Amino acid sequence: MSLIPAGCIAGVSVYVTLALIEATDHMAVLPESIGIIILLLGLGFLIYRDTTPERDHVAHRGEMILLIGCITLFFVYAGLRAGGFL
Repeated sequence: MSLIPAGCIAGVSVYVTLALIEATDHMAVLPESIGIIILLLGLGFLIYRDTTPERDHVAHRGEMILLIGCITLFFVYAGLRAGGFL
């Protein structure tokens, strides 16, 4: 087994914990916290749903798409922040 799924599950655990803490501290963000928890648990489940050898190739492609998406969103955020929109 690769360390990538274990790392993803650890990340999901941390972010679910943070969402729970934020929900208890600030009740105004409760709906968002619930949505994030559902989304993260769903994504965490997808990691372990398939154990075939082809999964590694599909998982690698998905990881690259997500990585490029995260980097792109970071640059969009930085551009909006630098432009004074945020």
